[in-house]
Amino acid sequence: MSVKLKLAVVLFTLLGLVGLGVPAASAATGASSSAASAAETYKTKSGCAAHKKKYKKLKKKYQKTNASKYKKKYKKQLKKFKSCKNSGGGSAAKQQEAAVRAQLAGYTYTGTRGDGASVIVTLCSDGKWKSQTSRGGPWGISTGAQWHVRGLTYSSATHWVTQVGENKDETQGGWGIGMARDGSTFKVGIARFGGAENFGSVTQSSGAPICATL
Repeated sequence: MSVKLKLAVVLFTLLGLVGLGVPAASAATGASSSAASAAETYKTKSGCAAHKKKYKKLKKKYQKTNASKYKKKYKKQLKKFKSCKNSGGGSAAKQQEAAVRAQLAGYTYTGTRGDGASVIVTLCSDGKWKSQTSRGGPWGISTGAQWHVRGLTYSSATHWVTQVGENKDETQGGWGIGMARDGSTFKVGIARFGGAENFGSVTQSSGAPICATL
């Protein structure tokens, strides 16, 4: 569609909406929101496929012509594709895991689980973690070098339930907890095989002081 045709369509839409009593500014905002929504949907569905398709096309050209310019281009595109996959852009599920991890990383969570145990959990941005638990007596302390979001049930950016554990595969055992977000409230619970339970509300604060000691 040409630029002139696009402008004509937008103008026609705005005039029609104004005629129905919709303010022009509101109509423009609605059109913009719809376009943004459509773009976001496309981005989610396409994931890293566009990068992969382009790099394969350039690689074929290089193999056919043996031209160095295509070799440089396809290697550059391959790098973009790998970067996209590693950042969690390969699928909607991976994007959601990456989004939840970003919300959790760099913070300490302090509160009481649903079973009455006091907890202090720190999830550092570099992967290190520290978990402290007490039932009124001495604190049990665990630390590690890597934590993962796993078994995520994602409804929206502010409503989700997941396990957080030192192993991506929960069948490998090791440390693991339940984490959830309900609006502005974060919760910590007990990880059970295939899910989590006994959630209690916790406060989120900077994890920098603890992370600096790990």
